[in-house]
Amino acid sequence: QAPPYEGVHTDVVPHLTIGHDASKQALIEAADAVAGFLPIRATVDTVRLIAGTPEPNGWHTIRDFPIGG
Repeated sequence: QAPPYEGVHTDVVPHLTIGHDASKQALIEAADAVAGFLPIRATVDTVRLIAGTPEPNGWHTIRDFPIGG
């Protein structure tokens, strides 16, 4: 009923963003810091919808959605 990105993309790959709106150097350092821990393998049983702004305490949970059986 509500495809991701309004159905524009046929394949949507779940991902984790590490770094956003930072300097190129900060993003390079973040990439280097996590590279040794990749790939991340985990079982996911809940998806959390959050909304807000990047200000301190600007993000809040809208709802958790349990997935799977």
